Amino acid sequence: MSIYKVNVKFGKEVFKDVEVDTSQPIESFLVLLYSLSSVPPEGQKVMIPRSGTLKVDAEWSKYKLKNGATWMLVGTAEEKKIVAPTEKVIFAEDLTPEQLGTMKVTRYPAGLVNLGNTCYLNSTLQMLLSAPELRRSVDNTSGAPAAQPNARVLHALRSLCQLIDRSDESALPLAFLAVFRDVFPQFGEQDGAGRYAQQDADEAFQSLMQCLMHGSALAGPALDRAASESGTPGSNIVAQLFSGEMESVLKCVESEAEPESSSPGDTFYKLSCHIDEKTNYLHDGLSSGLKEHITKNAATLGRDAVFEKSSRISRLPFYLCIQFVRFWWNQKAQVKAKISRVCTIFYFFFTFCF
Repeated sequence: MSIYKVNVKFGKEVFKDVEVDTSQPIESFLVLLYSLSSVPPEGQKVMIPRSGTLKVDAEWSKYKLKNGATWMLVGTAEEKKIVAPTEKVIFAEDLTPEQLGTMKVTRYPAGLVNLGNTCYLNSTLQMLLSAPELRRSVDNTSGAPAAQPNARVLHALRSLCQLIDRSDESALPLAFLAVFRDVFPQFGEQDGAGRYAQQDADEAFQSLMQCLMHGSALAGPALDRAASESGTPGSNIVAQLFSGEMESVLKCVESEAEPESSSPGDTFYKLSCHIDEKTNYLHDGLSSGLKEHITKNAATLGRDAVFEKSSRISRLPFYLCIQFVRFWWNQKAQVKAKISRVCTIFYFFFTFCF
């Protein structure tokens, strides 16, 4: 795979350092130019020096690619005109209660107030509660709050859902946050000034999933048929909605005599997209995360050896959660650094994971 950076001249504009990823079809590059120039792919004419016009059905190998080269883009950009509405806009705030009762008005869920570096928890809660099947099961949880920590979090979550439903204004998750920090004290960490520290959304996600899995037997009658067929019937609704399965193969890198071993049914609740300086697309980060090297004992060698673990998805969950791993430890500066790199999502990326 080779990535080139070229300049694309379009009229009086010049788009600097446009990435050309030769591992992707030419059509993907045309879509990228569309996002920059507003010229539809079918109306684009891209001219490459000493190679001619770029053809959508050709291969990159037919063109002479060079870093820093200037390509020419010819085409007509789509007009972005503001058109006045043909019908008078009616706002829900201007309607009487009687009118609201006779009309179907889309109601958007209320937000959650940031209580001081709690965006990690608010975003995780809103993501999980956007699954209607899970939301119904949480709402249907009965009984008084139990003494078990996981059950306490579950009942506090039910109360928060009720609070959200009572108003269109952003809800104050004070009670839930207090219970969550009591059960998981690491999220109550404070700095020297008494301010709550920033936390990791993935750690909050794993803690909430633990509570939902073990806090109570969240039943599945509220589960839609499609989700039931995707998940494990009769199990906790979280497993039905969010669990997938992988097949893994272990192969010794240091000895071909060591037999391969396989694991046919490893359960997962999320996939990790590892982002580095070479990651351009979601499936790149996911594919790299499906291969790793581990150290374990090799019977034929009589010692620990390096094994390559290759995984493939055998069953997707009904809702697939993906963690974008953007942080890495900068050894030289001794700080945790964030990689702010754009990661493009294609709808067909699942074909790279099976």
